[in-house]
Order: sequence, then structure tokens, then C-alpha cells
Amino acid sequence: MRTIVDWADDFQSIAQDYLNEHTQGGGVLRRYIERYPHYTEELTMLALEMAADDGDAPSPLTPPSHLFDRLREEARDAEPRTVAPLAPVPPPPLPPAPAPPDSLIDFAGDHNGLDPVDLAERLDVGIDVLTLLDERHVPAHMIYPAFYAMGAEALGVPQEWIEAYFVAPPRAGDFATAYHAPHGLAVMQPRTFGEAIEESPLMTPERKARWRARAPRDGDA
Repeated sequence: MRTIVDWADDFQSIAQDYLNEHTQGGGVLRRYIERYPHYTEELTMLALEMAADDGDAPSPLTPPSHLFDRLREEARDAEPRTVAPLAPVPPPPLPPAPAPPDSLIDFAGDHNGLDPVDLAERLDVGIDVLTLLDERHVPAHMIYPAFYAMGAEALGVPQEWIEAYFVAPPRAGDFATAYHAPHGLAVMQPRTFGEAIEESPLMTPERKARWRARAPRDGDA
């Protein structure tokens, strides 16, 4: 790497050559600037100082000392400085997921703007199956993993959050009774996820077939 002294020595030699030639006619300054473009400003200042001595004989002295002082300052400013690398900034922590609510249907409406029909469509189930799940009448360990993943995506929450919701005890409600207990049974019997899908009168055969394809390979959940 070139040092401050190197830059000053270079210019001292170039300036001395210019002083020896600048009286030889026009074009000397242009020729030196074209040859040493990085010293354009210094050569111009030198030429102006020489022009101020109009009529005097060329001086054999070295260029004015203040030019070298300025050159040294500019070279010093231009030298790269060693900068200690910045320590990596850790990413901000993710905001904690909200505590599981009393109702997935209510949560989807309040936080995602989804009504029950929209949420059922996102989860690829009938509204009757959605209400059974919402009231936790399907045990958590019987719910297909695909449903947990789809629920997390639809609600924008971690999958563990969805799983925690279904671990809680069944919630009393009127929706499941209305859909699945027309005779007013007060208590719904737990069923498997696959049973809820197959028994749904509101799901098309195509939708049921998709859930059969999503079933865990080791048996119905």
C-alpha cells in the first residue's frame, strides 16, 4: 500500500519537472495534467503561483512547501482506516403467540376477519365438522396432523398453538348439538377426526376423499 511519504515524494519529483519546463511555451500544464490526472489540483495551484511571478526567471527551488503540506493532509485523509467489525445484531425476537382462545371460530373472526364459513373453507371441512372441532369434541390425539398445519396457516399462528387449543377439555356449545344432535342430546360423544369427516352431511365426496388421502399412514387418527 502506498504511504503518505510515497505520495509526497511523487509530487515533489513531478512538480520539480514542471518547474523546469513551464517556461518552454504553452501546453505544459495541460500535458502534465493529462499525464498525472490525480495531481490536477496541485499542478494547477503550482501553475497559478508561477504565473503570479510573471516576468521573473524560473526558480530552481522546490515547489512551495504549503503544497506538500496540503498533499500530506489529503493523503492522510485518503488512507483507509482499520475499522473493527461490528458485532452481528441478533434478529428481534418474534412476538409471542396469543394464548389459545375459548373458540377458534371467535379467534378467526376477531384476528383474521374470517367468518365460520370462510374458516371452514380454509380448513377444507364442512361447517358442521368445524363446530365439532371448535367445541373440542374430537380428542387432540385423533386429529390429523394435516389439520393442525392447515389451521396454523389459516390463523397465522404456530402449529403448537393450535395443538394446545385441542388439548383442553371439551367446550359446551350449541353449534355441535344443532348439527349433530337434533334430538337435543346434552353431551356429545367423542369421535375420531375420520368419523367426523365421514359422517358430515355438509361435505362433498371430493372433500371427504381429500381427507382420506391426508390420513396418517398408521391408521385413522
